[in-house]
Amino acid sequence: MSRCLTALHVGNFKAFADTQRIPLKPITLIFGPNSAGKSSFIHSLALAHEAQFGRDKRSLARLDVYHTDIGGSSIDLGGFRQYVHRGQANRRVEWGAELTVANLGGRLAQLLAPVNTITVTLSLGIELDDQDRPKPGAEPKVEAIDISADNAELLRMSRRRSDAHGSLLRLDRLDAAHPVFRQVLKAIVESATTSEEMRPEDFEGANATIADLLPELQVRVEQLFPAAVELPKAEGAELSPVSLLFPISKGNRREDIAQAIRFYLPRAINDLVKGLSEVLADELKRLQYLGPLRSFPPRHLAFAEYEDANWYAGGGYAWDVMRRDDQVREAVNSWLGSSKLQTRYKLVVRSLAAVDQLQEPIANALESIPTDALGLKAKFFDEQEPVSVDDGTYLTRPDISHLVESIYPEIRDT
Repeated sequence: MSRCLTALHVGNFKAFADTQRIPLKPITLIFGPNSAGKSSFIHSLALAHEAQFGRDKRSLARLDVYHTDIGGSSIDLGGFRQYVHRGQANRRVEWGAELTVANLGGRLAQLLAPVNTITVTLSLGIELDDQDRPKPGAEPKVEAIDISADNAELLRMSRRRSDAHGSLLRLDRLDAAHPVFRQVLKAIVESATTSEEMRPEDFEGANATIADLLPELQVRVEQLFPAAVELPKAEGAELSPVSLLFPISKGNRREDIAQAIRFYLPRAINDLVKGLSEVLADELKRLQYLGPLRSFPPRHLAFAEYEDANWYAGGGYAWDVMRRDDQVREAVNSWLGSSKLQTRYKLVVRSLAAVDQLQEPIANALESIPTDALGLKAKFFDEQEPVSVDDGTYLTRPDISHLVESIYPEIRDT
């Protein structure tokens, strides 16, 4: 699938007060003065990634998060009451993603064929009391989700106070006049009933049916994005992919069409919601945080097996990735080379060994070399045992090490 994420929306988060739209390209540069929101934008991505993939022990989205898995110790969000703008915990954080429909596929592309862009916006907040103050000990959750297409609202769902501690949202609004749902309703009538066409008066009856149906629908949200649309258990209905043909009688046309809509529309909404969630999760899964590049490394940069937090916070993780990942290093060298920046620089990784790691290999190498190549009568002895050479003198092990260094070219050639 082609990448379809074209913009992000961030509001009431850290440096952002009003919701801002940040367009994304294959290469996106973010620059500006201090406190302009550069880090806030990156941190919003880390928060979304953590909420979707870093679930806590109770299988809930991690929204009251300090350190994220992807950012490690380099990112400290400080919890919801810190990352919400100006610490106003009675307000909601907004995070949204904009997708290009042309790059979608499968059932989702069919549902969204009448539009060009689709935007999913999530509102994150904590439970408030009757005076709109945060309840003590309340944890942040996904409070509402808006889905719009071509800048027009498609549907909205939100949490009820009666389900403040659960994982269900209720559908509030669905625009049946939107081209997306007009197409869905038309397809239901023309392909799932015995009627050959959707008449203008059928849309009027559909609006009444949808108004009655919406309060019965609920959306399960276990991570950041919604998982599925469900019907109340009392209905005894499951959203399984079954096909039924509803007969339409002349005298009972409105009621017959209403039955078909009640059966098929929740399934279409489920396909839309789940499809968007899967696409967004797939896009977020590609996120890799390299850390801020606060300094340039020296020409010869040595890596240790374990680095402290300050190393990664200063951008060391980026260099560590280039050291370990051949593909990343090759891509960087391509930019440095003649095809891009036209420089003669190149990133090269060389493995260095400590002196104590070389002791045994050198000993083995010396034993394999003819003694006359070194001018020695013996091969290699412990430090306490001197080695006799041709002129009758004796050398200790440090002397031999010095001798090896002086004749290294000869050893290498041998």
